[in-house]
Amino acid sequence: MASARLTLDTCVMNSILVYCRPRSDASAETLRTWLEQQAARLSGDPDVRRTAVARVAGQSGTDAGTGGWLLECDFTGANGMVERLRPLLTDMRLVGLQPTVFVAELQAA
Repeated sequence: MASARLTLDTCVMNSILVYCRPRSDASAETLRTWLEQQAARLSGDPDVRRTAVARVAGQSGTDAGTGGWLLECDFTGANGMVERLRPLLTDMRLVGLQPTVFVAELQAA
């Protein structure tokens, strides 16, 4: 009989989640494409483990009632996470998004 082994994941994950809500006058399709391009560019950074973009549906569940998108960024360490995203957050506002940032408790790697 094989014994089950319990494996502990001791890898520290430092994440930032950005809720990106479009302004009413912005094109949702254009914003989605732009955001996905920015996430791909960000994932090329050696200090970034992973990025992901997910659509958040509004109450109606249709594209017209879109609630925006979530951009998730997992970093290799806590140092400089917010500073790395500062230019992107500024650009988000310029292209027609209203970003809200959620940060998990920062832990040293």
